[in-house]
Amino acid sequence: MTASAPYVGYFGLRESPFSHTPDSRFVYLGARHKKALAHLRRGIEERGGVVHLTGEIGIGKTTLCRLLLDRLPQGVHAALIPDPALTPAELLFTVCDELGVKHERAAGGQAILVDALHAHLQAVRASGRRTVLIVDEAQNLGVGALEQVRLLANLETGTQKLLEIILVGQPRLIELLGVEVLHGLSPHITAGYYLLPFAEDDTFTYVSHRLTQAGAGRDLFETDAIREVYRLSGGVPRLINAICDRALLGAHAQRRETVDPPTVRAAAHEPLVESGLPAFDRAPAGQALPQRATTPARRPLWPWLVAAGLVIYVLAIGTVLVVTRPSDHRVVAPPPAPVEKRAAAPTTEEPTAPAPSAERRDPDRTSPPPAMPAVPTPAQAPPTLPGLTAAPESTAPAQTPARQASPGEPTTPATQVDPPESGFKIDILVWGPDPKERMVYVNGRKYVEGETMENGAVIEHIVEDGIVLAHHGERILVPSDSAREYGR
Repeated sequence: MTASAPYVGYFGLRESPFSHTPDSRFVYLGARHKKALAHLRRGIEERGGVVHLTGEIGIGKTTLCRLLLDRLPQGVHAALIPDPALTPAELLFTVCDELGVKHERAAGGQAILVDALHAHLQAVRASGRRTVLIVDEAQNLGVGALEQVRLLANLETGTQKLLEIILVGQPRLIELLGVEVLHGLSPHITAGYYLLPFAEDDTFTYVSHRLTQAGAGRDLFETDAIREVYRLSGGVPRLINAICDRALLGAHAQRRETVDPPTVRAAAHEPLVESGLPAFDRAPAGQALPQRATTPARRPLWPWLVAAGLVIYVLAIGTVLVVTRPSDHRVVAPPPAPVEKRAAAPTTEEPTAPAPSAERRDPDRTSPPPAMPAVPTPAQAPPTLPGLTAAPESTAPAQTPARQASPGEPTTPATQVDPPESGFKIDILVWGPDPKERMVYVNGRKYVEGETMENGAVIEHIVEDGIVLAHHGERILVPSDSAREYGR
């Protein structure tokens, strides 16, 4: 909506509070967005390497990129590539153009261009300044372009890196970084952060902030209406904007003073359909959701008549079978499952007679022998990590400790190991008080609690400083700090 939208004057606003047009006045950083921005700034201060920021579409990653450019420290020259769907050669040309490297596009090959970029970066570093390259929508980079990023990350002097790179993209970027051909890029990655949506309290503050910036002098959304906005949007800023914008338009059409929950549900239908999420078809009174104007065709009656005839025929046959059933046949319920009882102490009393049972016992049948206690098995070999050589199977049944109901780390101790150098790597770890928010990327693949990895190990628990694996009866704690630093 624009400033001329009907509800702007109706609610006494100066402009639309939920426009998609970027405007720094409307930027609000929740707790998670502040941590993400601090993570990016820390990556720049570390001077060297590759930092990645990932999150779902519409979460606010591009807003953070532009905010970072506005808040760069003195002596930092940055370049932003907003659409990196380029070939390796095009990417190199674009980087040089954005950084102001003098070159002739038609002269020479990529090697000459890399030499010119290297000389430029050395001159910048010699003057006491640093260079940062930010690549937005980096999940669109092909394997060849990412290999070009690796080559750029290799540009250095004898003691320090010359170019700091920030890759920003959707979660597919982590999977792309985990492919086998890009393992050469992994040593350059110094940190990663996965951005989560707004929490409920941040959603309340976000809506209030945008309304205030647009000139609202009172609360235009009922409290339950904002709760409904959060529930339907999941805290994703782009969905919040779309739902709130349509809700204000709906309230204006109904001549309401405030937005109520039914109006929010009706307004959320179209944005949720466009986002691929399930949409509600419940509309407020007097406002129906858009439907097709076609009249449903009348169904023929003959299928119903045929079905009714078949039902009558089946019932008649069943009645005949029940009436002619022999009277000496009886239905016997299946015997109850045997219940294991504790062995009683020897006694001299006479055993009491068993109670009569509806089921006959076979006099020749012998009762099964009593269960013998399990014999302890020898000590197992040291635990191994999933994705590597699988541990030998144990002769004893694997027992996984019960999951704790609390969100904290389980109290049952786990063996702590460090990932060996054969490929097991935690790319990024996301922890939150709500188990639904926890996830971990291992070797480019996403897992949540309870999922099984390729070699059968189960990610039993995701804790703040690592993951707990259940593997062949062993519980293994893999700390995340062994894979450098991760944002949560």
